[in-house]
Amino acid sequence: TDDLTEEEITRCQHIFDKKAIDGRLDLKGFKLVFRVLGEIVASEEAELMFDTGDRDDDNTIDFDEFLRLYSKYRQQEQARKEAILDSVDKLFLCGPGDFIELRKVQQLLLKLQQPDLDARLVREKSDLGVDEVKRLVKSLDINGSGCISKQEFVNILCEHLDI
Repeated sequence: TDDLTEEEITRCQHIFDKKAIDGRLDLKGFKLVFRVLGEIVASEEAELMFDTGDRDDDNTIDFDEFLRLYSKYRQQEQARKEAILDSVDKLFLCGPGDFIELRKVQQLLLKLQQPDLDARLVREKSDLGVDEVKRLVKSLDINGSGCISKQEFVNILCEHLDI
């Protein structure tokens, strides 16, 4: 919990207290508190975390247990985002703080629709069709600039990828 600020801990405590019964959360409450805190966690991952945190096997966790789990999750999530950000930098040849041109995202996604005739790259074809790729890229262009910040792009990837 050393990575959480006092403000974050206070916010966690406030939300936890609203959803807790007798100072404890069941699995449903645990998942709800994560959602309210803005974290998107797969159901199976939440169940595994909860089981790990439920040290006395009473199917509930207290605030200290919750805070340890939340802090660990945040650390893992941050490491995952940094690894994806590094890959995005290499894939789109970006520097720190740069934006990604959405036309490049579209080009890459459309290229994934085409087979590798030289068979240098073994991959499955994307499930997205050409029109779906264009709609997806257009939906990323929230302000109409034709670009997306790398951090926003990574956040969207993390929301929709189960990795």
